Amino acid sequence: MSNQILKQNIESLNKQLKWLERSFNICKSMGIKDSYRETELDNFDELLKLTPELINVFNKTIKYANQYISNE
Repeated sequence: MSNQILKQNIESLNKQLKWLERSFNICKSMGIKDSYRETELDNFDELLKLTPELINVFNKTIKYANQYISNE
């Protein structure tokens, strides 16, 4: 069971990482400037929302990996 949960968490982590990378690249391409359009601010907002989600999935993955290793 732990092996299946670990695989699911890794898949979820990879998906989240792709979205985070996509969002980061969009924000990075906007560069630093004095003001941003509303849609650009939305891009920053999305990046800030994705970061804690990715951290949560990463923490879950590490937790289940540790459990899986401990049970072997």
